[in-house]
Amino acid sequence: MEVRTFTKENRSKFIEENKPFIYRTAEYFCNKTLDWSKDQELNISLIAFNRACESQSDIHTNFLGYASTLIQSALIQYYIKLQESVSLTFESENKIYLEYLSALSDFEIYFENKSRAMEIALLTEELKKYNISFKDLQNIKFEDKSLKTKLLNLALNICKDDSLIESILLKKNFDINILSNLAHLENEIIKKYKKYVIMLLLVFSQDNYLYFKSYLNIRVGDSTA
Repeated sequence: MEVRTFTKENRSKFIEENKPFIYRTAEYFCNKTLDWSKDQELNISLIAFNRACESQSDIHTNFLGYASTLIQSALIQYYIKLQESVSLTFESENKIYLEYLSALSDFEIYFENKSRAMEIALLTEELKKYNISFKDLQNIKFEDKSLKTKLLNLALNICKDDSLIESILLKKNFDINILSNLAHLENEIIKKYKKYVIMLLLVFSQDNYLYFKSYLNIRVGDSTA
């Protein structure tokens, strides 16, 4: 696999040539038409793509796939920090991911899977602190997609509140009443899916789960929804 070595000049040229890819990746995730002159999401995506250029020599994987993963992760973090309300949703398939998946060599697939496996191992250890296993998560059943989406946005909103995320993850104070009010869900629902919400909080609140965020396959929901 070819690994690019960038100079200041050829990196600028490479980024300029890939602006359509950057735009398309951001547009798909944000679920809206974007404008380079005014939308912060494109600036965030451009910075993430530049980060991919800087770190790609240490990543044995398909470059555009890696860049897409960084862009999606950066946009998730942007929406977590954004004060205004944004609703995320799960997608049944990631069109951007499918675009480059067929181009991966066996060598690239091996190292990408290795990176994902390292994240899963790290998350497994973190989940143990809350008496949660991946088997617990695999056994969780959702009545419909809308409930899963509500829990996703509950996690997003918790991450916007530093004191709340600290209370849950550091002090392990999972206040059912507060969270049910925040999510507009019954207490029993919050209790039932407590482990799933904690998993999302661990993934969203840290930078260690780059591939896992991409694996969750989320994007901004329809504004009319």
